[in-house]
Amino acid sequence: MRPFSALLLLLMIFGLSASASGSTRVLLGLGGPSFSTMAEPEAGPPTPLAELAALGGRIEYRYQFINVVLAELPKEAIQKLASNPYIRFIEPDGEVAAPEPLGVQELKLTWEWLPWGVDRIDAEVVHHPPKGLGLALIPFLLLPLLWFSSRSSRLRRAGLSLSLLALSLVLLLLLLLSGCEPPYIRIRPNTRGYMGEGVKVALLDSGLDPDHPDLRANYRGGYDFVNNDPEPWDDNGHGTEVAGVLAAVEDGSGLVGVAPKAWLYAVKVLGSNAHGAISDVVKGLEWAIQQGMEIANMSLGTPEDSQALREAVRAAWSAGLVLVAPAGNESGAVLYPAAYPEVIAVSATTAADRLAPFSNSGPEVDLAAPGEAIPTTYPGGRYRLASGTSFAAPHVAGAAALLISSGIRDNRLIRARLEQAAEDLGLPKEEQGSGLVNAARALFGEAIGQGKLVTP
Repeated sequence: MRPFSALLLLLMIFGLSASASGSTRVLLGLGGPSFSTMAEPEAGPPTPLAELAALGGRIEYRYQFINVVLAELPKEAIQKLASNPYIRFIEPDGEVAAPEPLGVQELKLTWEWLPWGVDRIDAEVVHHPPKGLGLALIPFLLLPLLWFSSRSSRLRRAGLSLSLLALSLVLLLLLLLSGCEPPYIRIRPNTRGYMGEGVKVALLDSGLDPDHPDLRANYRGGYDFVNNDPEPWDDNGHGTEVAGVLAAVEDGSGLVGVAPKAWLYAVKVLGSNAHGAISDVVKGLEWAIQQGMEIANMSLGTPEDSQALREAVRAAWSAGLVLVAPAGNESGAVLYPAAYPEVIAVSATTAADRLAPFSNSGPEVDLAAPGEAIPTTYPGGRYRLASGTSFAAPHVAGAAALLISSGIRDNRLIRARLEQAAEDLGLPKEEQGSGLVNAARALFGEAIGQGKLVTP
């Protein structure tokens, strides 16, 4: 028996997306035996679109990259339409939501702050990589020359030698304090830094504040699928918070993001209550493909699997996008779309490198990232501390942007590098996946990228 009876019962019980006239919004997967066109066949069952119209339904939207339509139809017509062999699936247009931010606290910043999460994943090392030990070694190299060439007294030579030795130790200490711990201190005079320059990142979220001083320079537009207009203004705040973690500019004030020169495209799929429809998320992924995005960060989720969302994710992955989503904040199972194999599912860690108490976990987790008490941007030029896997995910998306700006374009190789370079925190695999994301190791680490490409 086909699984539409259970679906019909679900729709009748919960009345998902039902209107006053008793109709409901559904996602229809088209296809089936010998299905190749929407034209009416000479014999056999009617095409699904023709039958949909005959049953009093109407098409709201037809997707371009997956064979799915969004439709509104009478609930009593679902079972009749489900028997059409050209219908692969019928599912309600379910709801997604941003994981609720936890422990929110206003911040007052008087100078540029390097957030602890950016520092913990060594993103600042990628921004400004050390030029090696050469500077610290110069005084050491001068010691023999000084000792043998100086006409000064032995005591004076000893004093100068001690001074040079102290200078070497101070320079070395400054390198260590700058966050350039081994193995990143190396003699690599030609190493250049990367900040995600020009990498196109789609933020599927509640929008973005384009006037925020830490986001204005990186904002490049987007679309509002909630209100169907080209102005994806953030009327909730969640999207602006996510954006700040990923790409707050380095300008001497405010915060520094993981990829401070990445280009941000706000794809508004969540409303003012941080809730939205799966159909809009699918539209957002379609927009990201059409506009040539390189990364899609989806700091949202739902506990319910969706075939339409699954197919949209596969299409985006096949188009070359790096896909990132949070595991969720319920201390439970990993949400969708993070649970799909094409998506990098991110759990949240604390400053003590433990799993955050709110973070979801499970075999679907691929990477961990800082997600507790994260400094970030907020609409109106403000700043906040917020916790949640929503803010862990952009650490990973930002690290991917750094890799892309270094010239690595293959989404499979980017994912492989991030996972191979991850730092093992000693947590169960269900909590950390491959480990804590580390941007510097992914870019500069030895023998990284030699493993197998990831093919979900």
